[in-house]
Parts: sequence; structure tokens; C-alpha cells
Amino acid sequence: MASRSERWILGGAIAFPTIPVKALFAIAAGAVLLIFIGIRNAWDIVTFIAIKGIGKPPS
Repeated sequence: MASRSERWILGGAIAFPTIPVKALFAIAAGAVLLIFIGIRNAWDIVTFIAIKGIGKPPS
């Protein structure tokens, strides 16, 4: 299933031939959403490691 940001990018790509200005805004919005999702996921990982610790590597 496509995420919200992927839908914005796909919608912008489909609309590009008919309304290029609005389509480019949709593509940019999808890209910004992907950036924020990546930052949020990275922050979650950092918080988890800070609380739980790295631990021993599997042997």
C-alpha cells in the first residue's frame, strides 16, 4: 500500500502534463513528507538506543 507521500508524488507525476505548476507543488510536498518521515524515524532509533543501550552483539 502506498504511503501518503508516495500518493502525492504519483498524483503530481500524473497531473504534470496538464497542470505542471500545481503538479510540481504536489511532487515537492511528497518529497518534504518523505524527508520528515525519515527524520522522525531516525530520531526514534536514536531515542531507543539511548534508552536501551546498544547491548552485546550476537555471537
